[in-house]
Parts: sequence; structure tokens; C-alpha cells
Amino acid sequence: MARKLLANAQIHLRIEGHTSSNGSNGYNRRLSGSRAAAVRTYLINKGVAHNRLTSKGFGEDRLLVKPEKTEQDREVNRRVEFTITRGQQECPE
Repeated sequence: MARKLLANAQIHLRIEGHTSSNGSNGYNRRLSGSRAAAVRTYLINKGVAHNRLTSKGFGEDRLLVKPEKTEQDREVNRRVEFTITRGQQECPE
């Protein structure tokens, strides 16, 4: 991701953290925010300008697998996603 962003300076991203439903809603919100912020910090340390990146935690609000019946279901829900907020139309494949 860092290489793609460095090669395409017009792209701005929102980094979105997500969790499984284990734990309280407040805990999961903090955890997902920390997860997204860690990815943002990583990309900044790789040379991506900080003003091109935002991060947000969604906790368990956007589960991909509902209900979570297995550990695999929970693993799918623990993730980071990227949303292009600027520069999408110029982004080469």
C-alpha cells in the first residue's frame, strides 16, 4: 500500500479499523481506532505524507459475518479497510 500511495501522490485515504463483537462496544471502538491509527503511522513512517491519511475506528458496527459463530467468523471481522477519499478517478490499476 505504501508503494502505491508513494507512486500516486493524488490519492488520499481514510483507514478504517474494525473488530469482532467480542468485548464491550466502548472497548471495541477504542481497539479499532488504535488498529487504524497504527496502520496510518506505519504508512507515514514509510514516507506517505500525513495529510493524505485519516483514520477512524468503527468497532463492531460493520461486521462482515453476522452472527459470529466461530473464531474464523471473528477473524474476518477483525480487519482494516481503505477508502479513497480523493484522487480515485486518477488512480491507475
